[in-house]
Amino acid sequence: MKEPWEQVKPWLYLASPGSVGRVRDLLPLSGLTFAAWMNGETMGDSDAVFEQFWHGFQLPEYFGWNFPALSDCLRDLRWLPADQYVLFIEKSDQILRDEVEARFDFFGSLLRAGEKWGRLRGREDVERVKFLVVLECDEREVQGMREIITNAVDSAC
Repeated sequence: MKEPWEQVKPWLYLASPGSVGRVRDLLPLSGLTFAAWMNGETMGDSDAVFEQFWHGFQLPEYFGWNFPALSDCLRDLRWLPADQYVLFIEKSDQILRDEVEARFDFFGSLLRAGEKWGRLRGREDVERVKFLVVLECDEREVQGMREIITNAVDSAC
């Protein structure tokens, strides 16, 4: 798969308008942005998921170490004030590989957080999300991930 941008320097990338869609629409608005980067490869079971979020998303002391508590924390976020939140999980197809049924709870938690935070209206009346989740996975796993997420969405409704 061809990369949608080209690195010129470690801090500088070139992108053509058609190569990434509307990159600007994905970028956070001005203001305080909290970003967490996690690795799905280290999230093989529920405890590992909670551990990644505990450290990577700086969960509060009262976190209950279960999926309802994760969902509650991600929908509250008073303990982590920011104007927008970005969660990037690489190798997301490996999340809960040892607890396949728990995937519904996990992705349901992300879904409920995204629905809670809705959208922000930025410059030029462009809508952007306040809680953005990017799930990176192997190109061969995209369809399977789409099905897992769709099923989680269906079961969360």
